[in-house]
Amino acid sequence: MFSLKEKVKYCLEKYEDARNNDKKLINSVYVEFYNNLLFRTDNNKYAVKLIDMYELPNPSHIIRWRQKFNQNNEYLPTDEKVREIRLKEEKKWHIQFSPNNPSLG
Repeated sequence: MFSLKEKVKYCLEKYEDARNNDKKLINSVYVEFYNNLLFRTDNNKYAVKLIDMYELPNPSHIIRWRQKFNQNNEYLPTDEKVREIRLKEEKKWHIQFSPNNPSLG
């Protein structure tokens, strides 16, 4: 059985577009490793029953593993615009949650 970290790594390696889009990454993890919980809709899209969502990994955990890989300069986005946006967002978070931020007092 693969860990979630290994599943995310596999999808980042296999699906380059998943490096640029967290929703595509989440979907690829679900389709590759949790296909037994999915079904096809009338328009041939994947879906999951609400009760089965409890069996799927939390999307935020998948995203967090992608972030950890990125922090180690692994599986970085292939789209330069995505890199720039993520860098700006990361800077905002660091400023907002900095111990020197007076609004955190």
